[in-house]
Amino acid sequence: MKRWLVTWVVLALVLVAVQWAALGLFFGGLYFPPSLVTGISANMVYANSASAVAITAVNLLVFASFNAYLLVRVAGKKPLVGWRSALPSVLLTVLLVALSIRYWVSPVTSNELDGPLGGIHAGMQIQGPTYVWLWGLVNAVAFVAAGVVLHRLLRGKSSPRSWLVYNWGVQVSLFVLLFPWLGGLP
Repeated sequence: MKRWLVTWVVLALVLVAVQWAALGLFFGGLYFPPSLVTGISANMVYANSASAVAITAVNLLVFASFNAYLLVRVAGKKPLVGWRSALPSVLLTVLLVALSIRYWVSPVTSNELDGPLGGIHAGMQIQGPTYVWLWGLVNAVAFVAAGVVLHRLLRGKSSPRSWLVYNWGVQVSLFVLLFPWLGGLP
């Protein structure tokens, strides 16, 4: 139990570090293009600096909620078997795939100053085809890799720490790989 909690704390701190690094690079103009999650977070921080703490709290809450089941199982010393252990991870991955498909198919919002945000068409108009196809390929590879890792974790007897690291990797990818800024001006 103690090792699992230490791993959770370390991964949570690294998650916060990645989030703040992405925001720092965004504000420094060094990380372009940002992910949608980073861009929205940066806009919220820009609008109200107190919301930076709230954004961090939300990210940690999401991380904790997707790993609460693992904590309960570890605390009760109950074995994690098959789909029951993978359910939060599978749900997180399926949710992100569905949201990604929605984001890539058509704009999620539009602003009269910045234009449509999301969708291949808006991305082609503002960022260009090379950008759109490159990030589309990166996103497709990321989801295939997530599926392969899920499959491998389900085939063997995976430890709670393995599931914890998988969930962390998926959440960190939101700041680095998934949902690239398409269309609109960040």
